[in-house]
Amino acid sequence: MPTRVRASPQGDAHQLVPVGVECSVQSGDGDRHPSRAARHGGRWRTECRVGTWNVRGGMRDKTNELIEIMKERELDVVCMSETKRKGSGTEELPGGALALWSGVPESENACQGVGVLLSSRLVDVMTEYKVVNSRLLWVRFKLGLTKLFLLAVYAPVASSSRAELEEFWENVREVLDLARGNERIVVCGDLNGWVGTARPGYESVLGKFGDKRVNDAGKLILAVCKEKGLLVTNTMFNHKKIHIYTRERKNERSMIDLFLVDDRLRKQVMDTRVFRGADLGTDHYLVITRFRGLFAGWRYRTAVTEPQSVCRIRSWKLQEADTRDKYHARVAEKLDTIDGRKECVERTWQNLRDGMVSAAEEVCGTIKRGSSKRRDAWWNDEVKEAVKKKKKAWLDYLASSNDKDMREKMKERYRLQKVHTKALIEEVRERCRMEADERLSHNFKENSKLFWKEVGRTRSGATALRMNKVLSRTNDVLSKKSDVMQRWSEFYREMYAYDDLSEGSGDDAVTGTPDPDLDDTEVISMKEIERAIRSLKCGKAAGLDRVTAEMVKYGGPRVWDSFHLLCNLCWRTGDVPDDWRSAVIVPLYKGKGSHFDCGCYRAISLTSLASKVYSKVLTRRMQEKSERFLWEAQCGFRPGRGCTDQMFSLRMITEKLLAANQKIFCAFVDLEKAFDKVVRKKMWELLPGYGVDGRLLRAVQSLYCDCKACVRVGHDLSPMFDVQTGVKQGCVMSSWLFILYFDSCLQKLKDSCLGVKLGDIKVNCLLYADDAVLIAPSEAELQALVTCMKEECEIKGLRLNANKTKVLVFERDEERTKCEIWVNQECLEQVNEIVYLGSAFSRDGRCDLDVDRRVAAGNKVNGALTALVKRQGVAKSARLAIHNAVLVPTLLYGSETWVCQKKHKSKLNAVEMRSLRKMCGVTMADRKRNEEIRNMAGLKDDLITKIDKGVLRWFGHVERMSEDRMVKKIYSAKVNIKRCRGRPRLTFEDHVSKLLEEGRVKSTRIPRRACMKKIMNLKEAKEVCKDRDTWRSVLSGYPVRDCA
Repeated sequence: MPTRVRASPQGDAHQLVPVGVECSVQSGDGDRHPSRAARHGGRWRTECRVGTWNVRGGMRDKTNELIEIMKERELDVVCMSETKRKGSGTEELPGGALALWSGVPESENACQGVGVLLSSRLVDVMTEYKVVNSRLLWVRFKLGLTKLFLLAVYAPVASSSRAELEEFWENVREVLDLARGNERIVVCGDLNGWVGTARPGYESVLGKFGDKRVNDAGKLILAVCKEKGLLVTNTMFNHKKIHIYTRERKNERSMIDLFLVDDRLRKQVMDTRVFRGADLGTDHYLVITRFRGLFAGWRYRTAVTEPQSVCRIRSWKLQEADTRDKYHARVAEKLDTIDGRKECVERTWQNLRDGMVSAAEEVCGTIKRGSSKRRDAWWNDEVKEAVKKKKKAWLDYLASSNDKDMREKMKERYRLQKVHTKALIEEVRERCRMEADERLSHNFKENSKLFWKEVGRTRSGATALRMNKVLSRTNDVLSKKSDVMQRWSEFYREMYAYDDLSEGSGDDAVTGTPDPDLDDTEVISMKEIERAIRSLKCGKAAGLDRVTAEMVKYGGPRVWDSFHLLCNLCWRTGDVPDDWRSAVIVPLYKGKGSHFDCGCYRAISLTSLASKVYSKVLTRRMQEKSERFLWEAQCGFRPGRGCTDQMFSLRMITEKLLAANQKIFCAFVDLEKAFDKVVRKKMWELLPGYGVDGRLLRAVQSLYCDCKACVRVGHDLSPMFDVQTGVKQGCVMSSWLFILYFDSCLQKLKDSCLGVKLGDIKVNCLLYADDAVLIAPSEAELQALVTCMKEECEIKGLRLNANKTKVLVFERDEERTKCEIWVNQECLEQVNEIVYLGSAFSRDGRCDLDVDRRVAAGNKVNGALTALVKRQGVAKSARLAIHNAVLVPTLLYGSETWVCQKKHKSKLNAVEMRSLRKMCGVTMADRKRNEEIRNMAGLKDDLITKIDKGVLRWFGHVERMSEDRMVKKIYSAKVNIKRCRGRPRLTFEDHVSKLLEEGRVKSTRIPRRACMKKIMNLKEAKEVCKDRDTWRSVLSGYPVRDCA
């Protein structure tokens, strides 16, 4: 008699030994296993249960039911096949569970897709995961002494071509090659193949039980199993036929949802069988494999708890007039009389801070955040009861297999209950959707922050993975809360530590600061304070002091006067409150790389918002003194300049030199952690050379003296540590201080005679903050420029990142010119295209690549916001605002610098019209013209008109620039052109002339009657645009054209 296998043994509890519970062990076992009493008492469970299920679509909708099934069956992980969920990502679920998924791109029809649903127990031991494609997703675990490599699979159907099947299983082999030698492999999912039972040659792979049929797909599965040492556990246990077949449809039954398990886990596999009682409305059954002893050695574990909550002040209510009036009264009562000439800085600030915070708490109240995860609103008690009845009907149907009439009766009963449940869910979801639409429309009018927050949540889709584990220095996974916090603190402490001890501390102050008792004629005026406070942005996270921008901005005259006194006190004494020097670092995942690597996170610092008032005043004064010293090549963080300046300059250089058949050699330089590597002592020494000296220098230094920071993980804060190097992240002054520091590194480049010649000027560099482009007419000159910049930056503590610095040669020839540039004995990578400041540049100098990237980005936005834009229950004005604020800027970014052709405009217009059709509920089959659809949406200008207006607007802006600006010099430069073979390319000025002609812009010259039908030419446009108001009126009348 074969041994009977129980799927759910008695006393098989899910909990582990709680922290602090002592368990005796048998001699010789050490810490590997708990005592027998502990195991039988249910306080320990080393068993792990893994399930696989083809859910046949609707992963997002079926997740709630699946979580309930996981709890009922005590499953640790479920691998889902055919999820049909687009894109890829992670989502935290109630109870600490986590969903991972991978599907087809947003632009394609929903199909395929795999997913992994982890219980809180498995989330704690997950070390890494990766999305391979829409059919493969792998996860790594460290379960006690066992390291597991889990691969979720959805194979092509058996009727697919032989080439497609072989290609898929070759991809599986490549993924399995990633498994390390000490990792045990588990492959599960819908493999869509019949593997048969044990036979000669396959004794190590197959058992004696199961479906005896074999097909070509099954042979490919067995080939992988033999090669990788895997066994099909579905065939190892003797069960009833109904517990072997994983799919049943009409009279067809098959075993295609399989578990392929590492042969080294053979003894740990307790059972693999089908559970028909679980129901998700699919023709596949849930398959569960039980492993024993995988958690052995993992003795103590922190209990799974819901995320901690934190109280936050609802300061956004201060935007309401009634609440604001109450706050004014309360804060005036609480603030003591502050005398800025008698009180110390710290005491003055504490009075002001405590008064604002306590008044806001009393008036606005507090709210708990992070106490629980959001649940789907439609998953209520009514739906749960209907699902429960459906499940009971399904179990009754399965139990009636002996009586044919009863079976048909139970089947019909289940079908009716299933239809009823589905209709109920749709009804409840529609009701919830209508309420959400009304709430969204209301927020658009009354609370724009909540409106755009919902739009952002819809656009981003997945939630970020919580940082409950990280990699140590030695790449060991740390999961203990205290160890994780210590690692984050250690990582940032080392990053911001001053590493050049030979030159002293990075916080050393410059000697010769003025005496605080001297008369000061440069006191901070009330006008400066008002300008700084009004420029604060609401809705930003508070620092350690809990003061928000709303508390300051809507504090009224009493708070503003207090800030005026406090800032002048700081100015006179050269000191600032300790809160203004402290920051909270929040690691934010960059979106690429391992989720457990600290280097794949961006440090976001939350500083005191109150300190920004003082910082804004100091920054404005620094700008007034140092602006004239800065190099014209720098356009970063300077008033009246932006990314478009540098993108336009680079396109003008390539346009003019390529027209003269000259090659342009460019190096796109990347600095390694530039803002964090600024040496403060050197910065203090160079600032007087830029006019920042005396009390202004001392005031700037006061915000950097004894700076401290802590790391926030979840709602916990690490101990404070010193920040000794770099400019302060999140500080208003940091950007300006950095460009002054970087400018001092480029003095030799300023005076260099190297670079490309454009008429009477030479250009060798374009700068936007730390993004630099070095430009030369030859490979030798480019090497000299790169070497010069590298050496000068290293003197100031900045380093070039050779891995991210790229070389690009602009040329008209089809054959690429080889260019070898060396940095630290490492050759820089040469590319054919690159993205600079968000705009794509290709080696031929055309804008085709950038247009294609804008089209792709627009399609991505369309896909992400489709569900929101097409909801007719949301007010049309709200949906149109989303269209104008999200899609249109995505399509138009950098379009001012393009020389657009008709084919480019057609591509971009098609993306916009696709969005407008969804918004208006119109399809291509309705045969409505584009102009009619735009009228339905309430749009005045189409996208093509917006592009043309943007070009003309930028043309006027450049023409009005000062002759000293580098952008204007490059634009106005005349290059001796040696004509190339073929038709010359359309230049930017030719493009402007064409737009004036196509737009039928009338001439403004007198006499009017003689030129009523005359079109404005380029020469006249250059004169007219000198007056901003006149040029604006010309553009306002630019005609809307039909682009159907």
